[in-house]
Amino acid sequence: MTIDLQWLAAIVTAITAIVTPVVVCVKSVNKLVERIENLESWNKRQQRDLDRTAQENEIIITGVLASLKGLREMGCNGPVSQGIEDIEGFLADAAHRNTSYQRSDV
Repeated sequence: MTIDLQWLAAIVTAITAIVTPVVVCVKSVNKLVERIENLESWNKRQQRDLDRTAQENEIIITGVLASLKGLREMGCNGPVSQGIEDIEGFLADAAHRNTSYQRSDV
Protein backbone atom coordinates (compact mmCIF):
# COMPACT_ATOMS: atom_id res chain seq x y z
CA MET A 1 0.00 0.00 0.00
CA THR A 2 1.39 3.30 -1.07
CA ILE A 3 0.87 6.40 1.07
CA ASP A 4 0.78 9.53 -1.01
CA LEU A 5 0.91 13.10 0.23
CA GLN A 6 -2.76 13.85 -0.41
CA TRP A 7 -3.89 10.91 1.71
CA LEU A 8 -1.45 11.85 4.49
CA ALA A 9 -2.60 15.49 4.38
CA ALA A 10 -6.23 14.37 4.60
CA ILE A 11 -5.50 12.20 7.65
CA VAL A 12 -3.57 15.01 9.40
CA THR A 13 -6.35 17.50 8.61
CA ALA A 14 -9.02 15.15 9.96
CA ILE A 15 -7.08 14.51 13.17
CA THR A 16 -6.48 18.25 13.62
CA ALA A 17 -10.16 18.99 13.01
CA ILE A 18 -11.12 16.51 15.74
CA VAL A 19 -8.43 17.31 18.31
CA THR A 20 -8.51 21.14 18.15
CA PRO A 21 -12.06 21.61 19.51
CA VAL A 22 -11.40 19.07 22.25
CA VAL A 23 -8.26 20.93 23.34
CA VAL A 24 -10.12 24.26 23.29
CA CYS A 25 -12.94 22.78 25.41
CA VAL A 26 -10.51 21.29 27.92
CA LYS A 27 -8.70 24.62 28.30
CA SER A 28 -12.02 26.44 28.76
CA VAL A 29 -13.17 23.97 31.40
CA ASN A 30 -9.85 24.29 33.24
CA LYS A 31 -10.20 28.08 33.29
CA LEU A 32 -13.75 27.79 34.62
CA VAL A 33 -12.66 25.36 37.33
CA GLU A 34 -9.85 27.71 38.37
CA ARG A 35 -12.27 30.67 38.52
CA ILE A 36 -14.74 28.67 40.61
CA GLU A 37 -11.98 27.63 43.02
CA ASN A 38 -10.84 31.26 43.34
CA LEU A 39 -14.41 32.41 44.01
CA GLU A 40 -14.94 29.72 46.63
CA SER A 41 -11.71 30.70 48.37
CA TRP A 42 -12.69 34.37 48.28
CA ASN A 43 -16.15 33.52 49.60
CA LYS A 44 -14.65 31.62 52.56
CA ARG A 45 -12.41 34.58 53.41
CA GLN A 46 -15.38 36.94 53.21
CA GLN A 47 -17.43 34.67 55.45
CA ARG A 48 -14.65 34.57 58.05
CA ASP A 49 -14.55 38.38 57.99
CA LEU A 50 -18.33 38.55 58.42
CA ASP A 51 -18.22 36.11 61.32
CA ARG A 52 -15.44 38.10 62.99
CA THR A 53 -17.40 41.33 62.54
CA ALA A 54 -20.50 39.72 64.04
CA GLN A 55 -18.46 38.64 67.08
CA GLU A 56 -17.03 42.15 67.45
CA ASN A 57 -20.51 43.65 67.25
CA GLU A 58 -21.77 41.24 69.90
CA ILE A 59 -18.95 42.30 72.23
CA ILE A 60 -19.67 45.99 71.61
CA ILE A 61 -23.42 45.55 72.23
CA THR A 62 -22.72 43.62 75.41
CA GLY A 63 -20.41 46.41 76.59
CA VAL A 64 -22.96 49.10 75.84
CA LEU A 65 -25.65 47.10 77.66
CA ALA A 66 -23.38 46.74 80.70
CA SER A 67 -22.68 50.49 80.66
CA LEU A 68 -26.36 51.31 80.46
CA LYS A 69 -27.16 48.95 83.33
CA GLY A 70 -24.43 50.63 85.37
CA LEU A 71 -25.93 54.03 84.64
CA ARG A 72 -29.38 52.78 85.66
CA GLU A 73 -27.95 51.51 88.97
CA MET A 74 -26.56 55.00 89.53
CA GLY A 75 -30.06 56.42 89.19
CA CYS A 76 -30.16 57.44 85.52
CA ASN A 77 -33.50 56.49 84.03
CA GLY A 78 -35.54 57.55 81.02
CA PRO A 79 -33.47 57.04 77.87
CA VAL A 80 -31.16 54.67 79.75
CA SER A 81 -34.01 52.31 80.61
CA GLN A 82 -35.33 52.54 77.06
CA GLY A 83 -31.88 51.76 75.66
CA ILE A 84 -31.60 48.70 77.92
CA GLU A 85 -35.01 47.46 76.79
CA ASP A 86 -34.14 48.05 73.13
CA ILE A 87 -30.82 46.20 73.34
CA GLU A 88 -32.28 43.30 75.30
CA GLY A 89 -35.14 43.04 72.79
CA PHE A 90 -32.69 43.09 69.90
CA LEU A 91 -30.53 40.39 71.49
CA ALA A 92 -33.57 38.21 72.15
CA ASP A 93 -34.75 38.57 68.55
CA ALA A 94 -31.26 37.98 67.14
CA ALA A 95 -30.92 34.74 69.09
CA HIS A 96 -33.91 33.27 67.25
CA ARG A 97 -33.25 34.71 63.80
CA ASN A 98 -32.07 32.42 61.01
CA THR A 99 -28.84 33.28 59.25
CA SER A 100 -28.77 33.87 55.52
CA TYR A 101 -25.85 31.55 54.86
CA GLN A 102 -24.73 28.02 55.58
CA ARG A 103 -21.57 27.72 57.66
CA SER A 104 -20.93 24.08 56.79
CA ASP A 105 -17.41 24.46 55.39
CA VAL A 106 -16.10 27.63 57.03
